[in-house]
Amino acid sequence: MMAKGSRSSRKQLIIITTDHWTRTWFMKCLFPYSTRYNHLKEEDIVWVNIDGNRSFDENLKTLVDVLRFWGEDAQCHACSDPPMLYYSAAVEVLKDEINLTGANFLCNFLASNKLAARRNIKGFDGIKSVVVRSEDECIPDLTIDGFFKPIAGCGSKGVMKTKTGQKIENPLKGTLVDLAGASDAPKMLELASAYEELRPYLDNKLVGIVEEYMDPAKINVVAFDGFVFDKEVYHFAVLDNIYLEEKPEVLEYCIIPSSFVKKGSREEANGWKLFDTIANDLISRGLDNQFLCLEAFVLPDGRVEALELNCRTDCNPNAAYSVLFGPDGNDVFSAALDLVARRKPPLTPHSPFASGATAYTPPDTKGRYGVCAYYPPIENAPEFLLSDDKSTFFYHTTMDFPDHCFAAGTDLEATKQMCRDLYNQVKVKAGAPTPRPRSKSNEER
Repeated sequence: MMAKGSRSSRKQLIIITTDHWTRTWFMKCLFPYSTRYNHLKEEDIVWVNIDGNRSFDENLKTLVDVLRFWGEDAQCHACSDPPMLYYSAAVEVLKDEINLTGANFLCNFLASNKLAARRNIKGFDGIKSVVVRSEDECIPDLTIDGFFKPIAGCGSKGVMKTKTGQKIENPLKGTLVDLAGASDAPKMLELASAYEELRPYLDNKLVGIVEEYMDPAKINVVAFDGFVFDKEVYHFAVLDNIYLEEKPEVLEYCIIPSSFVKKGSREEANGWKLFDTIANDLISRGLDNQFLCLEAFVLPDGRVEALELNCRTDCNPNAAYSVLFGPDGNDVFSAALDLVARRKPPLTPHSPFASGATAYTPPDTKGRYGVCAYYPPIENAPEFLLSDDKSTFFYHTTMDFPDHCFAAGTDLEATKQMCRDLYNQVKVKAGAPTPRPRSKSNEER
């Protein structure tokens, strides 16, 4: 859990792992491509694992103890929703003892709860929506076609399109929301109840939300990734989220940079304007020194509306950023680690850390695309495999999560094919059938 030895004046990198994002993910998929941290070895890092067999409060105590030990030397990285939930809670617990950065409990809770985001965060009200309660016999009618999904803690149970005028039974009738993702999380409820703004969303009978339906044939789903440093907003990159046509809640590809939103377009301008509105609203609540990922609908008329918000780095395609920008570019992983050390990501990989909002230059893709591909998990697959030409790599953890392949290249379709080829190679080695099926995994970003 903890590196041995006394504390020093240098920052100590602490990484939170899960059964999905393991040490292998970091040591094989991210650090080798890191612009400024590829010198670090596994033993240089303090690892804190979120154990699924332990309660929320037990896992939280472990993290709090580690952060308390390292104090303000702690440089803690939370790569996905569960780690950020724990890190933001730990920062909240320790706020009167240690001045930590890179997470804010209030902001993370608002962003993670779909209803709270729609009602409380500026810029999130562009989509018509209505709440679904546990006691509702039927899903409320929006008077226009809608899309039903759980608010928080209910996984993806019952995700569906709803048609106005139809009587649709509530798939979550009688369900109670498990706010922290664990049934034994009194500390989470205690922290949330201290905020008047959050109390309405602690009602465990608020189970779902119906939002205005966006026809996949007419819209694109794009993520705007940026960060906040010293309470200033910076734009990093725009990427495409490609969902399965037959299952619009299931990701098939993440592609960087976006092939839908072109640089200098009205869609890009509208997207970053919305991002800035949301980010500045969260800054007013205390957000600082961390990435934000805004997933948004891009409509044919150039309108951009918020879909979901993640108060963290964009974890799933993180390695696609790495193969695209690093180690000779400004990769998102290095930038995220800079931020939790209270350092601004530099103008260029080898320049001194710059200062001032105008000193930051977003990374250049140099005409290449980074691809993160999602596939059904392969039984007996290795956790990591690098292609023979070292252009593509494969990542697997358990059968509960999709397998991933990552590659970068100038030809987008050829880069996707590189991912398919490596995935099929893994299938052959694992003794699985070689034809590639459509992804059935229900991975939510």
